[in-house]
Amino acid sequence: MDKVLQHTETAKKHAKNIWTRIQPRKRIVLGGGILLVIIGYSIAKSSNSTPVVTPKIGTVISGDIINSIKVIWNTKITDQQTLTFGQEWTVQKVYVKEGQAVKKWDLLAVLDKKTLSINMSQQGLSIQNARINYQKLLTAISEWDIVGAKNNLDTTQRKLQIAKNELEDMMLSNGDTLQTKATNIQSVLISTKSSINELKRLLDEIDNMFSITSKTNTDEINRLLSAKMPSYKIMTESTYQAALNKFNILESTYNMIQSKTTTTVTEMEGLQDKNRDVLNALSICISNGKNALDNSIVSVDLTDSKLNTWKSTLNSANTSVTSRLSSLNSEGKSLRTTDNDIQNKKNEISNYESQVKMYQESYQDMLNWPSREDRQLQLNSIKQSQLSLAQLSQQGENYEIRAPFDGNVDVINIKLWDKITSDIINEKSITVSNPNIYEIDMLIDQVDIVKINKGQPVEIAFDSYPDYIITWAIGEIDPTPTTNAWVVSYTAKVVMTKGERKIYDSMTVTVTIITEKKSNTLIVPSTAIQVESGNRIVQIMQGTEIIEKKVVVGIKDAINTEILSGLTLGQKILIQRYISPNQKMATKTGKFEKPNVRWLGVWGGDPSANQGRGN
Repeated sequence: MDKVLQHTETAKKHAKNIWTRIQPRKRIVLGGGILLVIIGYSIAKSSNSTPVVTPKIGTVISGDIINSIKVIWNTKITDQQTLTFGQEWTVQKVYVKEGQAVKKWDLLAVLDKKTLSINMSQQGLSIQNARINYQKLLTAISEWDIVGAKNNLDTTQRKLQIAKNELEDMMLSNGDTLQTKATNIQSVLISTKSSINELKRLLDEIDNMFSITSKTNTDEINRLLSAKMPSYKIMTESTYQAALNKFNILESTYNMIQSKTTTTVTEMEGLQDKNRDVLNALSICISNGKNALDNSIVSVDLTDSKLNTWKSTLNSANTSVTSRLSSLNSEGKSLRTTDNDIQNKKNEISNYESQVKMYQESYQDMLNWPSREDRQLQLNSIKQSQLSLAQLSQQGENYEIRAPFDGNVDVINIKLWDKITSDIINEKSITVSNPNIYEIDMLIDQVDIVKINKGQPVEIAFDSYPDYIITWAIGEIDPTPTTNAWVVSYTAKVVMTKGERKIYDSMTVTVTIITEKKSNTLIVPSTAIQVESGNRIVQIMQGTEIIEKKVVVGIKDAINTEILSGLTLGQKILIQRYISPNQKMATKTGKFEKPNVRWLGVWGGDPSANQGRGN
C-alpha cells in the first residue's frame, strides 16, 4: 500500500512538472480537448438508454392522384407556305406588307399581264373565225332541221311499234273466243276490279250506318233511325240485301273469268251487265237510306252532327255510283274484233312503215350535207382554239400570287419591277402563315408511348406565360419509330387552335400528358402501406391502440396511394410501420407509453390539429 501511495505521489509530481512546462496557450487547448472527450463519453453512455418512441401519425384524406408524363418541346406553325410565281416576267404590283392580315384568295402580287392579254385576245378572234366557217358549212341545213328530222323519225317508229302491238291483240281477239291477256279484255277486267272494290266499300258503309248485319248501332239509335217513317228503313234494308246479292254474283263472275286463259264476248258483256245491275241496285238503296235519315228523330244518342255526317257519306256514295254508271254506259267499244278492224290496222301499219322509210332518207341526207368529215374538222378547229384560250387563262394564274388561306404575311422577298428569271424564281417569294393553328410534335420514349392514346388530355404550359395553361388532347400518334443513340422514341402530335394569348412559332412549352387521374378519392402516403403475405396493411390509431387493417389499393403516384376499401375519411394512421424497440407495443394490438410519443400529424404535428382537414 505504501508503495502504491509512493508511486501515486511520484506520478503527481511528474504530471505537475509536465503541466508547468506547458505554455499557457497550449494548456487551454489541451484542457478543451480533455473536456470534449468527457462530453463524448457522456453522450455515448446516454445513447445506450431506451430511445424516445416517435410514431409518425397521419390522417386519411380525400384528394386527387394524377400520373403524367412531362415533355418540354416547341410550338410549330402548321399552315405556313412560301409562295412564288409560276412564270418568268416583271413584277407589276405588290399589294401587301409584312405583318398584314389576308383572306383566302386575296391577291398578294402580280406580274405584268399585257402580253398575256394580247395573246388571249388573238385566241378569242381565232375561235370566232372558226365558228363563222362552221356556220357557212351549215347554211343550207340548220342544226334545228337535223334535230327535227330525227324527232320525226323517232316518233313515227314508236307509232309503228304501237300499231303492230295492237294488231297482235286483234288477232288474239278475232271471233267469239277471246284471250284474257289481250289488251282490250284486260282493260275491262281492270275496270271491273276497281268497281268491285268501290262497291264493297260503299256496301260496308251502308251496313255500318243502318246496322243491318254489323250491329254497330245501339238499340236506341236503331229505334230513332227513320222513326218518323219506318218504311224507309225497311226499304233501305231490303234494297241493301238485293244489292249485296247482285254484288256477290258480280264478284264470283269476275273471279271465274280472271282465272281462265280464254273467255267469250258473251261472258265479258255479261260481266259488264252484272256490274251495271249492282250499281243500279245500290243507287236505289242509297236513295232509301237518305229518306230514312231525313225521317229520323234527333236525340242525345242520334245527334244532328252524326246524321249530317251520314248524309254526307251517302251523298258521296251516290256521286261515286253515278260516275261509274256513266263510265260503264259510255263504253261503247265492242269486245269483238272483226276482219275489217284487222285490215284497217294492217293498212295503218303500212302507212307508218312508208313514213319511217321517208324520214330515214331525209335524216341521212341532212347528215351528209355537208360531209361528216368536213363538219368534224371544223368542229375540231373550234375546240382546239378553245383549248388554247383555256391554257392561256390558266397561265394567268402563274402571273399571280394569292393567299391559300386566311392568315398573316410573314416575309416578302418581292418588290416592284423585280425581274423574275428562272435562276431566282424560287427566291422571289411571299411567306404566309395561319396564326390560328399550331402543333407540337413531341418525341416520347418507348416506355411511355404505350401509356398514351389519341384523345388523351394534356396540359400545355408556356415559358412565355407562366400563369397560362391550355388544356388540349393528343391528336395523333405516329407508329414510326425514331432511334437516337440506341434510344427508341415515337412522335405524338398535339394540334391546337389559337388561344387567348399570342402564340408564335418555336415557343418553348411544357406538355403534361395525363395518363391516370382519380379525383376526390381516399389517399394515404405510400409509406403507410406495408405488404405481408400478399396482403396490403395499414396501421391505424384507435385511442392509444395501434391496429393493423387490410386495405385494397388503386392507383398511386410518387407520394400517395389510392385506397379503394379498408379505410374511411379522417382515420388516423401511421405513416411508417411502427414497432416498439422494447416490444412494449404488440404487432396487432398494444399500447405505447404516452409520455414517450411525439405526434407528427399529416404529415406531422399533433393529430388533434388535423381535425377537420380534408382535401
